[in-house]
Formats: sequence, C-alpha cells, structure tokens
Amino acid sequence: MHYPDLVGVGTGVFSLQATPANTYTFLSGTSMATPNVAGSLLLLQELHQKLHGGNSMRAATLKALAIHHAREAGPFPGPDYSFGWGLLDVGASAQTLLQADGRQIIVRELTLTGGSSFPLDLLPAAGRKITATIVWTAPPGKPAPDSLDPSELALVHDLDMRLVDAQGNTHLPWTLNPANPAERAARGDNFRYNVEKIELENPVARPYQLRITHKSTLRQGSQPFSLIVTYTHTQAGRTREWCGDEGSWSDGSPRASTT
Repeated sequence: MHYPDLVGVGTGVFSLQATPANTYTFLSGTSMATPNVAGSLLLLQELHQKLHGGNSMRAATLKALAIHHAREAGPFPGPDYSFGWGLLDVGASAQTLLQADGRQIIVRELTLTGGSSFPLDLLPAAGRKITATIVWTAPPGKPAPDSLDPSELALVHDLDMRLVDAQGNTHLPWTLNPANPAERAARGDNFRYNVEKIELENPVARPYQLRITHKSTLRQGSQPFSLIVTYTHTQAGRTREWCGDEGSWSDGSPRASTT
C-alpha cells in the first residue's frame, strides 16, 4: 500500500465554467484539487527557471520541495494514508526558492555513487526546528502480481537519511506501517518509498551531521537525489565587520553588527 504524496485544496475553487461563455464560478471536487496542485507546481518550476537562467528543477527536486513544506492535515504528526505529507503550501515552497542561501535554506541536486555517503554539517540554534527532505527517482522495479494492496517491496534503490548529533544521538525519518494503515507514523528505517523526511522539533545547540547513504548495490553505480534543508543556524542574523587596522574579524564585541 502506498500513500498519496500530498493533497490540495479542492473545495470552492474559483474556476472557469463552460456556460455561459467567458464566465467564472466556484467548483469543488478532485477535478479542482488536481489542476490546483498541477498548476501550483508548474508555477514553482517557472519561478526556478527565472531564478536560474531558464534551468528547470529535477522532478525529484520539485516533489521534495512540495513535500518539505506540506502543511499537516492528518490527525497525527507525520504522513498518513489519507493526506500523505499534508496540504500543498506553494507560498512556503516559493519562499524557499527565493531565499535559498546554501546555509540555512538549502536546495541541492546531488548524485550518490555506489559505496559512498553524502554528509552535511549543521549548527542549529537551540530549540529551532530542523527539517530535511530527500527524494529520488529510482529505476523501475518489478511489478507485483495483481492483488489488493500487494506487500511486495518495489523500491530498487534504497537511500537512507540520518541526522546525527555530536553526542552520537541518531534521528530517523518518518515511516508508515502498511499492515496497519490507521497506525500513526513513527520514526524508523524507511525501505518502501523514495521519499524520506526528518523533522527535529527541538535540537540542542551542538553540531549535527545529516548523512545520506544507500543500501545494497546501485544500478549503473549511482543514484541522483534532491535535498531540501531548512533550519536556523546558531549564528543566524550575525554579520561580521573588519575592526580597525589590527587585521581581525569581530563577531562578539559590541562593534559587531546584527541584523
């Protein structure tokens, strides 16, 4: 059993209508939710093109961006089999594209080679949430025999994301149990889906490292993946200025400016 990636507003959507010609109305249903989501994602792609010389995001990057900022819509935190990762928030996704700085707001398209790992060091401010999402387009798997909710695993390339602090504490991504769809999401080892998302609500002020690895063998020796990270750096808002003629940077004295 697979869950939806996300949901979109489909009630009372302002839309064209067939008759009378050139008029608008409010409509509801999946026929409204679907174009709402599709059109919103296309606008994000268009924004990325404007910001990056006409270059488009990978499909995995667009999906990661949408899932990263999806608003909670289910009865419990994390994904579920009714609403997926939540309600599409195209405004928040657009702000991430506009404000990406490679430090606190990270949007990266990467490739993991066989036997390697990708580390990313983070220095979070205490109590400020860390959210990290990876998505990858894996090679096609073997179709399961016709059945209702087949349990066979179809994921070919199984990437793993972990967030490890300086004390060795490991934080895992969300997972769901298809054998019990009503069960709330938990943290664990995801081996079913090509999406992983870690949300750490209250990090302590110490170094963390985000690690991307893989299980088994990668076909053709590699797997592209997309990474979105948003968090607050421990020195967020602090700028540095050159002090006098002594040739040193000031980042703690009264002369250091903050924004």
